[in-house]
Amino acid sequence: MRRLLLGADGFDAPHGGCTTHFLVFLLKHLKESFDEGLTLLSPPNLVRLNPFIPWKTRGNASVSVELYVEDSVTVDSLWSAILRFAEAYAESLQQEPKGGLVLIEEPTKQQEQDLVKVYTKALVDVSTFRFIPDSLLPESARNVRIWGTQGVLGALAGLGFIFHSHPVTYELVLYRDLSRVGERREVDESSIRLLELKFRGTIFNNYDWRRERAVAIPRGPDPVLVGIRGTDLDVLCSCRDLVRVYERVSAWAIFRSNQHTDVHGVRRKVGTLKPYQAGTIEGVVSSRPEVEVGGHVSHALTDDTGTITVHYYAPTKPMATIASKLLVGDYIRVLGGAVPHRVEGLVFNAQKLWVLKLAPKASILNPRCPNCGKRLKSLGSKGGYKCLKCGYKTGESLPKEIVKSSREVQAGVYTPGPGRIGHLVKPEPLTLSPRANGDSGIAACSEYFG
Repeated sequence: MRRLLLGADGFDAPHGGCTTHFLVFLLKHLKESFDEGLTLLSPPNLVRLNPFIPWKTRGNASVSVELYVEDSVTVDSLWSAILRFAEAYAESLQQEPKGGLVLIEEPTKQQEQDLVKVYTKALVDVSTFRFIPDSLLPESARNVRIWGTQGVLGALAGLGFIFHSHPVTYELVLYRDLSRVGERREVDESSIRLLELKFRGTIFNNYDWRRERAVAIPRGPDPVLVGIRGTDLDVLCSCRDLVRVYERVSAWAIFRSNQHTDVHGVRRKVGTLKPYQAGTIEGVVSSRPEVEVGGHVSHALTDDTGTITVHYYAPTKPMATIASKLLVGDYIRVLGGAVPHRVEGLVFNAQKLWVLKLAPKASILNPRCPNCGKRLKSLGSKGGYKCLKCGYKTGESLPKEIVKSSREVQAGVYTPGPGRIGHLVKPEPLTLSPRANGDSGIAACSEYFG
């Protein structure tokens, strides 16, 4: 029995396809072709990558899986079956192929470490083929097989996720028949609302209570029928039978994922930011927030290395609304990414906001009239004050009164609402699942896909 790693990326198109759909049906095909010769070691992985890369795929996610293969199955025959399926799937998308596949047989410790490096780079920075270590190239390693071009880097990153130790979430995905892609999805939205009520705290980002809309149901032309996100495998297994669907479910799968874990929030300094890097920056609000028509908010943030403009786009409410109420002097942390701007050079697009320390809000007022208590009016350059109500007048320079007032915002963590929050951004509050769980909850499902 041998251990294999399989990664894939780029099997989608603007008009259809889906890389998770590709993997699930590839695994079904392999199980049928090789009977009992294949065993999954863990749930398949749905791996989100740097969301600020402009040339990313539609969902900006790769997939990976860890397999045991019986000695009766040759790697050559398995790889040939994978390629035949991949070529047919790519052809069905009717576009220039951009998918990528990586198969590694019995990975070494060095290869596992190098895969983590590729994953980490692809998660928070700009990554290209020149960053791929020699140990992961077929020219240097006999146990590595690669197919495709653009998607290869994402496929390698997806494999690196397997060996990373950060916490995880899970997603149950139901798929529809391809013949129905483009038609209205026949899913009862109220059943998803009831699931969020029943399993509050363990499933999340599936229903938008403000807009009264099930955001777990996609609106695009892809084969995903519904995707339920959560932190507990047993709960997601039960959700499979609780979502009310009124069309045929062609397949289902439970994916382990880095979604909603804030894993891309590496600490960065303003002065060292480069285009398309993801991370968190921390500093003082150094300009009054400007609110544009439509609700877009921006302000300057300064740390000890420089200043950058932070942008909060209107769809990121309520986070954008909170940002509009910040004052100069507030100390904040922002999770997001640096992107080029035609006017400002480089700006920081916000995905999550921590208000760490509020500056005091105070008004400086003229002193009160000693006779009637009304505010005195300044006499300008002449000096002194006059009361417009009772006529009191003085030439003395009286001290002004400083009045502190309450703030409209409180210290705390703020994100966009359900359906608007970034794939990698952790909603607050949310308790994540550590890898130490060993995915034991999957026993309730008996299978990872079907």
